[in-house]
Amino acid sequence: MRDERARDALKEMGRPIFQGGISSLLGLVLLYIGASSYIFVVFAALLMCVIVLGLLHAIFVLPVLLSLFGPAPVLSVNDEAGHGGAGGEEGGLEMSQTIATKRSGKGEGGKSRPDD
Repeated sequence: MRDERARDALKEMGRPIFQGGISSLLGLVLLYIGASSYIFVVFAALLMCVIVLGLLHAIFVLPVLLSLFGPAPVLSVNDEAGHGGAGGEEGGLEMSQTIATKRSGKGEGGKSRPDD
């Protein structure tokens, strides 16, 4: 279960993380090449190292660690009702109805709330 979640997270977030790192590196390469002052060259080199290490950790190290030691799987409302989970069937359904009521803008009794 944790492996699937780590794989899904990497599929969803891997590309945006990689694109963000590459775009930041491109900007820093321009700073590194165009800088005439020593401090800007050192600053650009330091930031490049931080970005590369961050990319490596975000794409390779963190997914592996989360698949090994990540949080326990979260049960859905249907799973809790079928397996007698925490709160039982009533608690899960009541929470779902409360969230649906808040999103639809209806208060108690199905009446619409007045706009503030």
